[in-house]
Amino acid sequence: MTETKRQAPLFYRSGEVARFLGLSYHSVQQLFNQGILTGHRTLKAGDRRISRFSLLQYAMANKIHIPEIGMDPYSVVMIGVSYPIQMAIIRAAAKTKAMVQQADSEMEFGMMIRGGDQCCAVVDTSIGTTNAIKAARTIRGNDRTKSMLLIAIAADDSVPTRVAQAGFDHVYRSPFNVSALVRRIAMAARKFQERTEAS
Repeated sequence: MTETKRQAPLFYRSGEVARFLGLSYHSVQQLFNQGILTGHRTLKAGDRRISRFSLLQYAMANKIHIPEIGMDPYSVVMIGVSYPIQMAIIRAAAKTKAMVQQADSEMEFGMMIRGGDQCCAVVDTSIGTTNAIKAARTIRGNDRTKSMLLIAIAADDSVPTRVAQAGFDHVYRSPFNVSALVRRIAMAARKFQERTEAS
């Protein structure tokens, strides 16, 4: 008899969200009423369903890990990535078990990738060409992270060839097809998940 994999639900009850985020039930209701958490109301008075996407957005913005809904132990780590691209990546990750994290500094980025639990790192060259290359070398130089998918987002075509040769698997130059980037990340997340479950 084959074991069927449970799909992560698309919506969660207010009480579940409160437990995941470490908030009170009423705080979750207030966040919903303010439009910070989104979803829909049910026929039962006062009952709300919070979307998985909205929950992931809130968790990422507040640096909250929620292992109960299967986002750990691996993640997609970003640094310098613009808000619209972040949102597209979060939507893709919501369909897998990946947690999306945006690092606020090079130091935080280095700390995030140290454990080797990430399937993918996305580095925007807006942090500086030298810093982007340094991030790539840090990842490729570590036995635990060297197989991670490494993507660079270049602000324009003037980005030097050395960024492409610094160990990045793919370099996207603006303007580029965000859907193609997101598909590549989703594929990396699925492969990572399969490898982890097989070991």
